[in-house]
Formats: sequence, C-alpha cells, structure tokens
Amino acid sequence: MRERTTLPAIALAAALAAACGEDVIVATRDSGAGNADSDTDTDTDTGAPGCTWQTAQLGLLSSVWGAGPSEIYAVGGATLTDILAFRFDGGSWQALPDPGTVVPMGLLDVWGFATGEIVCVGDFMMALHFAGTSWTTSNTQNASLRGVWGAARDDVWAVGGFLETVVTRWDGTVWSRVPAADLPAVGPLAAVWGDGSGAVVAAGNGAILLFDGQSWSAMDVSAVVDSYLTVFRDVWGLSIADLFVVGRHGLSLDGVALRFQGGQWLEQDLGPAAAGADLRGVHGAAPDDVWIVGERGGGGVVLRFDGGDWSEIGGPFGFPLNEVWAAGPQRVFAVGEFGAVWCQ
Repeated sequence: MRERTTLPAIALAAALAAACGEDVIVATRDSGAGNADSDTDTDTDTGAPGCTWQTAQLGLLSSVWGAGPSEIYAVGGATLTDILAFRFDGGSWQALPDPGTVVPMGLLDVWGFATGEIVCVGDFMMALHFAGTSWTTSNTQNASLRGVWGAARDDVWAVGGFLETVVTRWDGTVWSRVPAADLPAVGPLAAVWGDGSGAVVAAGNGAILLFDGQSWSAMDVSAVVDSYLTVFRDVWGLSIADLFVVGRHGLSLDGVALRFQGGQWLEQDLGPAAAGADLRGVHGAAPDDVWIVGERGGGGVVLRFDGGDWSEIGGPFGFPLNEVWAAGPQRVFAVGEFGAVWCQ
C-alpha cells in the first residue's frame, strides 16, 4: 500500500496553479547525475548522453502513459483534495478537469488510445474514462483494480484484488469479471499487458499469468526465481513472446527483473543496482532501449537496457519512482511519489 505524503511548498504551489487551470511549470531542472537543485546545474549524465532531465513536483503519481512525446498522461493522488490526472503537451504539465467523483485512494494505473481517450483504475471499485474534455465512470463489479491495459477502446483488461485474484474485461459497455474458477489462485495482481494479438499477460504477488486467447494459466518461472517469494509489480514486452517483468524478492529485498525470450524465463543481471531496490515499472521504446524504475533508500532508481547490458542512470531522482514510459530515444517519462521526471 502506498504511503500518503506531505507536499513541500513548491509542490503545493504547482498543484494550486494546476487547479486554477494554469500550466505547471518545470519545478527543477538537471542535465545529469547531480542534484536537481537549480536551473543552472550543468552536470553531465554519462549514462544517457545528450539527455537533459527535468522535474515537475505534482504530488503523488502512480502511473504514466503516452500517445506520443507531446501527449503524456500521469495519474495518482492520495487524498480527497489531490489532483488526480495531468497531461504533458511537450512543454508543460496541465491538470485535467476534476472528474467530480470521490476517489479516496487516488488512481493507480492509466492506459490510453490514439483517440485521446484514457482509462484509469484504482482501489475504489470503479474505472474512470476521460475522452478529451470530460470524465465518465463505469462500475467494475466491486473489483479493486491495480493495473489496466487495452487493445482497443472496447477491449480493455484490468487486474487487481485484495486477497483474491481479480481479472476483468471491458467491452465498451460493461466490465465482466473472469470467474475465479477459471483463474489460477495466486493472489492480487498488479499489472497487465498485451501486444494486440489476443494474448495477455498479468503479474502480481508471486505469479505471472498468461491468457492465450482462450484461457488463463500460470507461467512457470521456478527455474530462475522462487515466485512465491517474489512480488512482481509490472510487465511490458516487445511482443507476447518477448516480455520483461520486474519486482522485488521477498527475502533478500533486492530488485528482480526477468525476461521471457525463446520460450523461457531468464533472470536479468542488473549488477549492484539490484541491491535493496524495489523495482516498480518497466517500459521500452525498442529492443535496445528498455527502462526500469523503482525505489532504493528513499530515492528513485533508473536502469536502462541497451540491448546487451543494463546500466544505472544518474539524474534528479530524489524520490521513489513508480512507473516509466519510453516515448522514444532519450525521451523518457517517469512518475513517482512527488511528481514526474523526464528526459529530452
């Protein structure tokens, strides 16, 4: 469960500006591994040449999704008065209109479509749909949801649960839950992803599940990691046959990243960066441009895969990061417990 946070004065100012319909100006800026302490910091980020990191303190953000480099959506919130969603237009962040719906624990995940529509889910047993100017809500059949992905506006999957395993599907009109008898009993799920082929993969507490277009089954990762002691937090892939899953081992409390390729799961060598890390998000723009974000020691951790090796990237990551979206080479957005960081 996420902790509620108290925003510093600069974040509160940004939030108030957004609430008034104004642009949220970049709060801090840094071009490399140094602290995000001023607009004149010129440290060099040797991990991502030419990348300038910027920060906007927007409050607690849980998820990010993009239709393109100049259309990025971020959602979150932790209290009844928090702004729930923001949009980045390539220059600044703006708050989306208030949905007019009570969302006690905030929004936990977002997915969208090229039409400018996004779907958001959370612990409050309903989904929010935004179609450019206004929000609508839909009942998720009393399901607490943590992750959402869609192949189309009328074909959206969402997963979650508290103690049980919950999988539900939106057909454009209603959400329909997959019967518990048709699901491996593995516990709550945190993330879901598909490649549009009809197959879908979901990950959560101790398990990775695969939908082959007909039925759900548990994928066997026992050859590389003890799944019962691993909390998987996010999943993304180049295709359903080439997947990345990230999380944290329950005993060592180190970060875990797995890749499914060639019909088998392989643990990724993250080097010292895995020690004490809670890896929460994964996304890529290409086979040689995959990113992982998370938390370590109260700050953010960012890793990048260049097609051969993983390396840790330095930047203004002074707060835990929850999710990442790679919009293209050196165009990466990550969100976390005090706002957003992005490089361009």
